[in-house]
Amino acid sequence: MRRPQAILGASLAFGLLYWVGDAVYDYFSFADTIRILIFHEPLTLWDSLVRNVPRNDLIARLSFLFACLAGGGLVVLFTTRAEHAESVLRENERRSRALFENALAGLYSVDEQGDILSANPAFADMLGCVPGQDSTQAVREAWPAALEDAPAWKDFLRRAVEGGVPLVAELAARNRLGQPLWLLHSCRAVPDPGWGGMRLECSVVDISHRRVLEDMARAHSRELVRVQEKERRALALDLHDNMAQDLAALKIALATLCDGHPEAEEALRPGLQRCMGMIGATLENVRRTMQGLLPSELEHFGLGKVAAVHLAEFAEATGMDVEFSGEEQDGSGLGLEGKVHVLRILQEALHNVRNHAGASRVEVRLWSTARDYHLLVGDDGQGFDPDGSALEAARNGRFGLQSMRERASILGGELEIVSTPGHGAMVHLAAPLGPGLAN
Repeated sequence: MRRPQAILGASLAFGLLYWVGDAVYDYFSFADTIRILIFHEPLTLWDSLVRNVPRNDLIARLSFLFACLAGGGLVVLFTTRAEHAESVLRENERRSRALFENALAGLYSVDEQGDILSANPAFADMLGCVPGQDSTQAVREAWPAALEDAPAWKDFLRRAVEGGVPLVAELAARNRLGQPLWLLHSCRAVPDPGWGGMRLECSVVDISHRRVLEDMARAHSRELVRVQEKERRALALDLHDNMAQDLAALKIALATLCDGHPEAEEALRPGLQRCMGMIGATLENVRRTMQGLLPSELEHFGLGKVAAVHLAEFAEATGMDVEFSGEEQDGSGLGLEGKVHVLRILQEALHNVRNHAGASRVEVRLWSTARDYHLLVGDDGQGFDPDGSALEAARNGRFGLQSMRERASILGGELEIVSTPGHGAMVHLAAPLGPGLAN
């Protein structure tokens, strides 16, 4: 309150000083002024200042006095508002600093070159910096040297600046003890009024534990797929070594019995021949099942030719129009296990088309580039919601789509499923060509 009172007092004093000075200047000579001051004639001075002042001059002096007071009041008002704004700004800065310093998530800002401008203790703690050390300085010393791939981080910042929208990336790093970290970064570029450029405000969350759990889940799923293939091979070999051989021997025994006893009644011979036909059909079904469990032709004829046989059988069984290209693509760069996974993905896609799509036409393509082997399966059926269908299938104990994704992951590739209700579906697999499968 002292500052506003001083301003108003000064304004009033200035107005009164002007009043006295104007009166002295207008009505007295210098000698008269000295006489009044020396001989103490206050009544004459009062008359000169107030009583005998012309009306226009009195109004002018009063106006000036009130103007001084009004000006002082405005100065007080603006000063008070400025002080209040400064107080609010300081309080907001204090709160922002408190939030910045006490946040559980890591917070930091960088310039366009990636130099650290500020960092909070949470980020310094993620990097294993010494507690109590200035967090900004500690992060400057540890970052971006802690990153496994610093150029990827610089490219991430560049895209955030150029795009003008928040970006998110998962980056691998190591703390000061050399322990691996996975950090989820979220950055957004904002103008920096300090030097006219842009700076990036970023948050970072340690997701190392989540990544470990995800890796364990993926490894478990991959192991389940591998065990499934192993069991399929074992079952196929068991069918070949036991049931198929026994059925073949039974068929031969019946044929021998029938041919070795021509005196057998004619009534028995048709029945024996029907039994031989049933055994032959069962044997063919067993061989077809063995072929589905263990597609041994992949090693000898290649993926393209085996896929062509499967598609021909699919067209015959369903009556759908099947268009296929890529029979010459043997998939030699995938290895035998990789070929099996691609064939299983094709079989699962065809199974879904047959049972769920309601399609009349299917298109399958195989092709390869310098780096990848591609499979495309498309249909003109009723379509579906891939995410919603996968969730519903998992609830009902069906894991076809998930199995396809896991096989693509084992191949180290990517599986894309594109579909909307009423507009068919497309499954696209891109698997890298190389000496082995993904770890």
